[in-house]
Amino acid sequence: MPPKVLVVDDDAVMRSLLRKLLELRPGYAVTDAVDGETGKRLTQADQYSCIVLDHILPDMTGLDFLRWFRARDPKTPVVVFTGFGDETLAVDMMKAGANDYVSKVGFSAERFLAAVRDAVQATNQEVRA
Repeated sequence: MPPKVLVVDDDAVMRSLLRKLLELRPGYAVTDAVDGETGKRLTQADQYSCIVLDHILPDMTGLDFLRWFRARDPKTPVVVFTGFGDETLAVDMMKAGANDYVSKVGFSAERFLAAVRDAVQATNQEVRA
């Protein structure tokens, strides 16, 4: 069964790009959400190998979503992927439980894919242990 990735981002173009990048690689199954509430509902209904989370969402911040998600699931990896942020935001997200932080500024498909791959591998290793 392919790893399942949830992409929570309000930017339709970015969601489409991330979906294509992931689905062209080792066969990820990608689900997406346009806002935090949709992302919450999806995580309550299904298990994911990794969540890719934008920080700026129309109904909440990625930090709010991450705190809510970590309270119910401390293990599923979360990769924060945002164009609005700085070192302080990255530190705050990591303290709240993000596994990695990837900037949209100077976007690197290789860096993004490596972050998701590493997160999924960490999940798979934990499941086997």
